[in-house]
Amino acid sequence: MVTRHLAYICAALFLLVTTVSCTNQGVGQHTSEQPSSSLEVFESEEPSLTARPVNNDIPKYNVPVKNVADSDILLTDVDIPQRIGGKYSYLMYIIDDSHALMVTSREDDSSHWPPTSEIAYYNFVTGNLEEPLSDEDIYMYPVYADADYCVATTTTEEMVYRSGTLVLLNRKYCTSTTIFRYQPEDGLTGLHPNNIVIWDGQVYFDDFTFGATDSTLYAYDIERDELRVVRKHAMNPIIYKNEVWFFTQDQNGVYRLLQSESGDILENYHQIGDLVCSQDKLFTTRGMGEDSILGTSLIGVFEWNNGSAIAESRRGNALMELQANEDFLAWNTTMPHQPPCVYDVSEETLYEFKGDYAYAHCDYTFYLNGHVGLLYMAELDENDKRTGKEKYLLFRKC
Repeated sequence: MVTRHLAYICAALFLLVTTVSCTNQGVGQHTSEQPSSSLEVFESEEPSLTARPVNNDIPKYNVPVKNVADSDILLTDVDIPQRIGGKYSYLMYIIDDSHALMVTSREDDSSHWPPTSEIAYYNFVTGNLEEPLSDEDIYMYPVYADADYCVATTTTEEMVYRSGTLVLLNRKYCTSTTIFRYQPEDGLTGLHPNNIVIWDGQVYFDDFTFGATDSTLYAYDIERDELRVVRKHAMNPIIYKNEVWFFTQDQNGVYRLLQSESGDILENYHQIGDLVCSQDKLFTTRGMGEDSILGTSLIGVFEWNNGSAIAESRRGNALMELQANEDFLAWNTTMPHQPPCVYDVSEETLYEFKGDYAYAHCDYTFYLNGHVGLLYMAELDENDKRTGKEKYLLFRKC
């Protein structure tokens, strides 16, 4: 139900430019990855705690792995229905312990995404759906959400994120403000749902000015209703150490340097896929060259410029859509035989969802925000077909 748009997003990532996310957002931070021109092979500096599995689709973990039942993580089953108010519902973001951002639609067609829909906050404890923030007669796709605001793109065409406008939806007053109009004639602009953040009363976002080759970073002041250029040749804002950071070009014109708005620069020596922040630590996915035995590309999850991968796998199989909140690091996967897991940033330990907390064989999607996470699971049979059983599990540190 809720992951019908995931396949397109994952496929699009292979076309796009460097990806980032941040701790106050969930999986909806759809961002983009630059085509890899060169990848440094970075050998692990620490011995692996697990041998490479016989099943080559299973990721290799280089940190302690435990059962979530043996952790101090508080787990709660929650109910998010497939239909709300007579309409089909799609979970987009987790907001807090009781609220989520939903898209509701009169249609249930997996080939029709995004559907003409309404965006609304939903209390999954009381079952109350708040007043919709959008008109159900237009295509609108949320790209950011917090407790006060939702940022969404409008479009006149299905599956094209930037063929229309960027709008700010105010939860308290149920108002909609157009803050930017995209130029779809700029090549692949419509396929780049890059990261968006709200910080200090301003909405930070980027727009590609020459197809997929260049980008300008903007900031919209919510109170003043003013738009400004933060920096040209910059993209993908992220909140790191209480400041807005973004990618800028190195001497070769590659978006590889991470720079703060105040001018500080973090050197980066790798071709990065996803970038997220938790507890003032940066985590990335990046290429690791090829598996010498299998001859396939490897991808790993790393702390910033650290040589030892937290997890590694063949590209495209297991480590997709890296995301984080204040306590956890997680990723989604195309591998139903692998238990869902989260990385506890403080304990530097992976916790797997097994036994009573998860199906033995399932599709799953993580949603993270603040100090709370939500895990959606859909049970699969031996032929990888959905059985119709599904569950939502809310989790946070005790």
